[in-house]
Amino acid sequence: MHPDDKMAQKYGNPRGKTECWYALAADPEAKVAVGLKPGVTLEQVKDEIRAGTLESSLNALPVVAGEVIFVDAGTVHAIWPGSVLLETQQNCDLTYRMYDYGRPRELHIEKSLEATKLVTCAGKVAPTVLADRTILIDAEYFRVERIPVTGSRSSESLLSEDKPAPGLAYLFAAGGAGRIVGREFAPVDLPPRGIVAVPASSPAFTVEVMGLPEATLDLIRITPSWQ
Repeated sequence: MHPDDKMAQKYGNPRGKTECWYALAADPEAKVAVGLKPGVTLEQVKDEIRAGTLESSLNALPVVAGEVIFVDAGTVHAIWPGSVLLETQQNCDLTYRMYDYGRPRELHIEKSLEATKLVTCAGKVAPTVLADRTILIDAEYFRVERIPVTGSRSSESLLSEDKPAPGLAYLFAAGGAGRIVGREFAPVDLPPRGIVAVPASSPAFTVEVMGLPEATLDLIRITPSWQ
């Protein structure tokens, strides 16, 4: 459980934590828990924490590779076995653990209940397909795009039409491998499922696909939405 900005600041932290998950891989029966079932109350949550039965009140979603699930702050959530997820989040590690399946880690039940929102905006997000990329999610705090690379792409071509100015970005190799090359710095490898931070002040560069001539790079570009 993660608090929103307002609650985080109440306890002296700069921000809360909204996040999203992009499914890189998933078994046929893979699921995640996102939110509470309709009608569940906080009193019921308290009782089920004590009884060790909270799973029965969680909203379970099947996971399929390529899907994005939005998890806004205040959403009770859990990642169950069977999937590999790329998580994008606000720059915050604040977690209030309300339930831990019997493991001996510290719980933060009172604060987690205070942070809990019975109804949230969490759930699967439909992508927006454009000519040169797919916008997987464009949320309050971040944008995640899937950009196919065949051969190579310039840093300028990675920018979005509605956000043409360079800024901080993260490049993640969801499939395939690449290399970032430029005249003003040594080449930077981008191995399979590797990630590179590109500062706003970065000079121009090119993303080159590595491997066989027919290889492609499934590039995920993550950019913050500054508040």
